[in-house]
Amino acid sequence: MRHSRNQGKGAAIRTAVEHATGEFCIIQDSDLEYDPREYVNVLKPLLEGAADAVYGSRFMAAGERRVLYFWHSVGNRMLTTLCNIFADVNLTDMETCYKAFRTSLIQSIPIRQ
Repeated sequence: MRHSRNQGKGAAIRTAVEHATGEFCIIQDSDLEYDPREYVNVLKPLLEGAADAVYGSRFMAAGERRVLYFWHSVGNRMLTTLCNIFADVNLTDMETCYKAFRTSLIQSIPIRQ
């Protein structure tokens, strides 16, 4: 499925989720800043039945990892803290590139942005 004109990331995700037929969905930013070969790490908790949704984290990365700009990481941590306060969760990186869900879960959530 392709939009006739660019409608933004939210519209792209809504369309993809609407047409998804597999058991799991992975959302990754289109700039491929992170390696798709790491999907196995994101899918593992879903495959093991330990989670319904998995968010990656640039701040908990084991082994090799990219260098992040200092002020970018400070801003990200502040936004993540605010998100955690209002949503009563404990994410380490809410703006993460990797997000994976059971398809049935993500299809049950109205995506507005």
